[in-house]
Amino acid sequence: RLPGQVTVEVPDTFDTTAGWAIGGAVGLTTPVPGLSFELEVLKTAAQTTLGNNYDTVSIMANAEYTLALNETFEAYGSLGLGAVYVHEHYPPNSFEAWGAGYQVSVGGRAHVSDQVSVFAEYKFVNTFNDVTLGGRGRRSA
Repeated sequence: RLPGQVTVEVPDTFDTTAGWAIGGAVGLTTPVPGLSFELEVLKTAAQTTLGNNYDTVSIMANAEYTLALNETFEAYGSLGLGAVYVHEHYPPNSFEAWGAGYQVSVGGRAHVSDQVSVFAEYKFVNTFNDVTLGGRGRRSA
């Protein structure tokens, strides 16, 4: 073992507890009805069953297709490509890395007014390949 080197034994799998997510997007509609494109940033955070903190930041270029169900409700789905930052804080150490990633989402929205909508969405974000976190091991987002 080299001076200053840290060795941490970590199981290959772990679960996360409920966490939080916050994000934002800007987009453009297209001449094709229902098709739009957006640039999105999303940050998530949760604690693992191992007691460490695990968070991600994704930056995605998305294509979204929306299907109007009536004047108030819409269903939509989107696919995105971009980058995912993975950060794991395993006291007293912290590990981080970037990886090429993707996302898939489906959801529904209700228009409350011309300028306000509420929505519910399921979003899956991941890296194409595992990322190496500071020599500590390989993890997917």
